[in-house]
Amino acid sequence: MSPTYFSDEAKRLCDALTPSQRDVLLLLAKGLTRNDAARRLGIARSTLDGHQKAIHRVLDVETTIESAVIAAKAGLV
Repeated sequence: MSPTYFSDEAKRLCDALTPSQRDVLLLLAKGLTRNDAARRLGIARSTLDGHQKAIHRVLDVETTIESAVIAAKAGLV
């Protein structure tokens, strides 16, 4: 089995996220639902949804799965 290599591009993209966006990304990438992630962060679901839209925009993706893949490639999860 080959070693895992992290993507410099994925790291660069994730570095462009705000701390709050990174927190949301980490929880969603770990498989929490949006409701559970919002509850864990102590924020409204609508606030979490706003962060998620911003994450998709920054990472240039359309789905949470795509953003989770980038988080994994960046070594965040």
